[in-house]
Amino acid sequence: MRFLLSLYGPASGSPHRPPDDDFVAAARTSGELVDAQVVADPSTAVPIPGRPGPSGADGPSRLLAAYYLLDCADDERAAQLAATLPAGPEITLELRPVMVRSGPEPWT
Repeated sequence: MRFLLSLYGPASGSPHRPPDDDFVAAARTSGELVDAQVVADPSTAVPIPGRPGPSGADGPSRLLAAYYLLDCADDERAAQLAATLPAGPEITLELRPVMVRSGPEPWT
């Protein structure tokens, strides 16, 4: 089962790469890491015409900093693996199952 682990950091301050070397190495070794990417600074974002930007009166308080696509046996294992990612008071982690769509069938 696939899960998206999203790492959010503060919208203010300088962006930095998350301290994820041990997490990434362990998830790769176990065969549960499908992909891991750090996203560029929000100043490089390209607005999509006709679509609203980030929510919040003065913009969002947290922005996506990195994501990890995991392939784990179940949600318990995904949460266990996610808990090994270093986090701090300014870092928020979110783990969500990835819906699957095959052909014209609805998302499951």
